[in-house]
Amino acid sequence: MIQVRHGHHRSRRRRFLAKGLLAAPLLALTGRAGAEPPDDGPLRLVAGFDTAGPGDVLTRVLAIEVGRLWDETVNVLNRSGGRGRMAADYVRNQPPDGRTLLLADTCGMVLAPLFHRSIGFDPWVDFVAVARLGSRRSVIVVSAASPLRDVDAWLRDARRAPETATVGTAAAGGLRWFIGCRLALEHEESLVLMPYGRSTLLVNDVVAGRIAAGIVPIADALPYRHAGRIRILAADGAGRSTLAPDVPTLGELGYRGFDSPQWYGLFSPRGTPGSIVDRWSEAAMALLARGDMPGRLPSIGIEADPGSPEALKATLAEDIETWRPLVAASGFVVD
Repeated sequence: MIQVRHGHHRSRRRRFLAKGLLAAPLLALTGRAGAEPPDDGPLRLVAGFDTAGPGDVLTRVLAIEVGRLWDETVNVLNRSGGRGRMAADYVRNQPPDGRTLLLADTCGMVLAPLFHRSIGFDPWVDFVAVARLGSRRSVIVVSAASPLRDVDAWLRDARRAPETATVGTAAAGGLRWFIGCRLALEHEESLVLMPYGRSTLLVNDVVAGRIAAGIVPIADALPYRHAGRIRILAADGAGRSTLAPDVPTLGELGYRGFDSPQWYGLFSPRGTPGSIVDRWSEAAMALLARGDMPGRLPSIGIEADPGSPEALKATLAEDIETWRPLVAASGFVVD
């Protein structure tokens, strides 16, 4: 059973752009990999993320580095809104010439098309997969003062005590909200999902004991963990996170359906020639594999996970099949 409790927390703007992440040169590349840009004309990366959030910063970092690699200016166009719908709608209507690409994630290309009745696009039909870039893990956290030491103990306690059955998540329809739904529906737990606008507010409530547990991005949890204020019980993903290799995955603990974390990928409009897709893919792979970009991504909570167009297509197909029945069972629909 899923219950949703609505809190009264106001959103606060994140500040990821500080401290030189975008200003400092990130890479010094040699060789010819990805060295030839598409034909003449402005290059644009379009994203639909919150300004200064991890996805927005990733887009800007990639634009800077591709521009350096190709000796061109790559402009960033942020069309946030509609869970990535506005950005995707814009890019799918652009010429398939490789000058305008979409940087999207699991929420925009998998979840939103499954629950949004009038999404207006089909990620499988309207776009060409270009490159998988990285992933952003989610973790289950409790207060360091809590007696709960593992996921099994938390869920057992949730059956007995309603006060421990409440778990804070992202806003309804977000990946971390659906992680809570899967725990509730597939493991027969009577969890009460409390959506928060910002995970930092959620973590603060966990620390203060106002909520028993939370599902948050790993980067938002780690500073509190290092300070001894929260305990991380488990993470999603098929393998352990490089940001917290001592934390077990939900799969390790016997909970299925959590192997694919939030991912980020590049897409181009349908009809983009394969040779152009290859140029962008080679450029992205070179940047992620040969410089210090992978070392800088963890500061925004993203782990480099480069993949070819075929790898991104496979990830997209697998995630659609993984989440389709869960989204339907949750009953969550947006008209």
